[in-house]
Amino acid sequence: MHRFLPALVLALALLTPAWSARAQQDGADPRHGFELARGWCADCHALAPSDTATHTGPSFQSIADQPAITEPMLRAFLRTPHARMPMDRIPAQETDDIIAYILSLRHK
Repeated sequence: MHRFLPALVLALALLTPAWSARAQQDGADPRHGFELARGWCADCHALAPSDTATHTGPSFQSIADQPAITEPMLRAFLRTPHARMPMDRIPAQETDDIIAYILSLRHK
């Protein structure tokens, strides 16, 4: 299952209507997303570019800097069960806020 994850995520992202993701993302709050990520994600991911601690998961900065990463792709990934990430159900608005925070780190 784990080696098929990238293909599954891509397939789900392609099936997610971009207009729906954009509509949900419009009200997203990256500051709130950072606060949420401190509770949901900080045990495994470096959240801020200044975080130098060693983590098991990729840093949010490295995720944001991947050109292929999009809002629908992140949404599909966060809603798809996968081995290394606990699958607590993050409410939709909170998911949008976390995604907004991750994408706010992208170098313009």
